[in-house]
Amino acid sequence: MDWYKHSKTGSIAWHEGNKKIEGYTNLGASYTENLGGGVSMTYTQQDLTSITFTTLSNSDWETQAYIDANGKERWDSCKNTCDKMLAKVKGKSTRSGEIILTTGDKNGVVNGTTGKLSDGTKSINSSIDNGMPVIVGVDYKDKQKHNLKKYGGDGMTDHFILIMGKTETYKKGLLQGIEYRFFDPRTTKRYQGASKQNTLSVTKGYLKGSYLAKRYDYAVTSIRKTKKTK
Repeated sequence: MDWYKHSKTGSIAWHEGNKKIEGYTNLGASYTENLGGGVSMTYTQQDLTSITFTTLSNSDWETQAYIDANGKERWDSCKNTCDKMLAKVKGKSTRSGEIILTTGDKNGVVNGTTGKLSDGTKSINSSIDNGMPVIVGVDYKDKQKHNLKKYGGDGMTDHFILIMGKTETYKKGLLQGIEYRFFDPRTTKRYQGASKQNTLSVTKGYLKGSYLAKRYDYAVTSIRKTKKTK
C-alpha cells in the first residue's frame, strides 16, 4: 500500500497498491508528516518508524571565524559561538547542574564513564522536547590543551558543540534508539558545520559520534544545562 496526497486539499490517504489515483499524488510507501514546531513523524506503510525534533534551522548555524576591525580573520572560542547559536532561541547555557559523563587519564583523554549517561540523555531529551538546544563538551584529541583543571575546566573537553535535534526510531510502537544531531562551529562552511552527518548516539555506555562522518571522532564529556531567557 502507498501514501497519497490530494492535489487540492492536501489531505493524506493510504491506499492499496501503487496505481495512479485521479486528483492524488503518489508519495510512496513512506510518508513524513510535519507537525510544526520542528517536529515531524515518518511512517513506513502504516507504522510509525521515526520522530524527528529540530530546534534550529541550518541558517542559525554560526562559525567561530570572524573578521576583525583590521580586516583580518580571527577565531572566537567554540563555546562562545555555541552560546550565540543558543541565544537565537532565547536559550542560555549554565554550568550549574552540569552533568559529567566521563573520566580522563593524565593526558586528558577519556578512559571511563561516571555512570551518569542515563541522567545526561534524559537532560538532553527534555531540553530538545521543549525546543531548546544543548551545549556539550567533547573529547577527541590525544592530549588536553585548553580546558585544564587548574583553570576550572574538566581536564577532558577539547571542544564544544551544540546538540540541536534528535531522531527517535520506532518498531511496532517501541522506541529502538535515538540519534542526536549537532551543529559544529569549527568550520567556515555551513554545509559542513550544519551537516546531517554530524550525529551522536549511545555506544557501549558512552555518548559518541563524529563530525562529517568520522573526520573527527567525538566522545561527549559533559552536558551543560540550558535555561530559557526572557
